[in-house]
Amino acid sequence: YYLDSFRDEPYTKKQYRIEQMIIDFLKEEGYFRLSYSETEEICPNIRKFREEPDSQMTVGNAVFMDFWELCDE
Repeated sequence: YYLDSFRDEPYTKKQYRIEQMIIDFLKEEGYFRLSYSETEEICPNIRKFREEPDSQMTVGNAVFMDFWELCDE
């Protein structure tokens, strides 16, 4: 109907073909795809920021973000 927001599926056939090529390649390399809903799952007992006790860590943040700046070490 119209394009907006974030979706985890392609909008066009060309996007679908490119997506499949990427998925197939990464699968051959031993990787697997996380759905958007899987990345939003909360990791219990892991806090996003140490000084904020109510802040919760999601799978997506744990995998793709460096909240504790570990990559700089």
